[in-house]
Amino acid sequence: MPAPPRHQNEDGFALLEVIISAALLAVMVIAVFTTFDVANKVSGEEKARAVAASIAQREIEFMRSLPFAQLSTLEEKGTEARPDEQVDNVTYTVTRRASWIPRGTATTSCTTAGTPDRMKVTSTVTAPASTGISPVSLTSVVAPTAGSFGADQGSLAVTVQNASGGAQPNVNVTLQSATVQTSRTTDATGCAFFAEYPTGDYNVILSAPGMVDTKGDTAPSYPATITSETVSSATYQYDVAGTRTIKFVTHKLDASGNILNTAFVAAKARNVMLENSSMSPPRRMFGDGTLQTSIQATNLFPFTGAYAVYAGDCSGALPATAAVSGLRPAVPTSANATDTTDVTVLMPSVNFTVRNAAGTAAVAGARIMLTARNGTCSGTVQEGGTLTTDSTGRLPGDGATAMPFGTYDYCITDGTKKATGLVSTSTGISSLLPTGVAKTVQLSTTGTCP
Repeated sequence: MPAPPRHQNEDGFALLEVIISAALLAVMVIAVFTTFDVANKVSGEEKARAVAASIAQREIEFMRSLPFAQLSTLEEKGTEARPDEQVDNVTYTVTRRASWIPRGTATTSCTTAGTPDRMKVTSTVTAPASTGISPVSLTSVVAPTAGSFGADQGSLAVTVQNASGGAQPNVNVTLQSATVQTSRTTDATGCAFFAEYPTGDYNVILSAPGMVDTKGDTAPSYPATITSETVSSATYQYDVAGTRTIKFVTHKLDASGNILNTAFVAAKARNVMLENSSMSPPRRMFGDGTLQTSIQATNLFPFTGAYAVYAGDCSGALPATAAVSGLRPAVPTSANATDTTDVTVLMPSVNFTVRNAAGTAAVAGARIMLTARNGTCSGTVQEGGTLTTDSTGRLPGDGATAMPFGTYDYCITDGTKKATGLVSTSTGISSLLPTGVAKTVQLSTTGTCP
């Protein structure tokens, strides 16, 4: 007979069952407690949201109960922080805000048709991030009651635009008089609205980092008037300023004779003018009156059109416009405020060779004095600064003879004798030929120059 089967060892089987049962129980317990935790979290969020909404609603009702004049004062403050409130160990931050709006709209605008004659009040309550809820904001619109403001009050709507005529936000606008000093920041539409202020004359002052008006003023001030029971309006342009470096060149004198050639050399100028038809006045001067190889033109309003740039300190130094051809720089130079490269400005060379009365020898040590005669230009300067003629009878240095375009009286003297006459660099500007004057003069008249 076959042997009966042997039974396998079942030691530890009960322990394995216990471990599996415990694991299943743990999974079930975790699931149950997770459900409780999610339910508690949702309940906590709903409670925090309800508390925040209740506080916000109470603030709205309080603002609606204020006299309209007090709401107007609140509007001047912008966003006002209220004392924190603690409910069930949760701290809530509270803010208030009031802003003027025209009827039928939801936002303040200086360009919307209709007079801003209502106040939008907003209360915002923020709970800690740990509560998991977003800030709660409530708004309402309040209309003034009869007699809220007197007949000696009015409003001013200020619009600030950029160079292209678009809205310029985040500009500080100050309304100032002998008795009033208040400020607003322009909104996304470029609007700053001053409602219900005493009638009279005011100054409107703009300010923002790095910005200028069309005249290059960083904090321009404009006159404005508020009239009884009306909304006056004013629009200004204000934008980020540009800076350009202006450098100067002139024609080189041919060493073989008293003529100018087509080569250009570095020069110096005392001042430089930048002109744009959208400016009032249409031009600005830079430089301090001393000869400089380059001049910084700063606080340039970024007009959509370019500036005309030319050497000099007056409008009469503006050269006649000529087409650009070959190597000659444009006259006058055209430059935008927002570009970053250096601007090259051509100055004509007014070059004299000074000889004695007989014309047989060059005169060294002579001073060349030039007096402007064109248009608004005036004043006498020594050509080349303090330089006098060398043994060739000319000013030393290729760029020393550079002068702004124009017509000049000249007076040249060696201290005992002099020569006088007239030279002009304002005509005959050509895109193909050099611009300037190369002239030989003889000292024949006894006397000195101014």
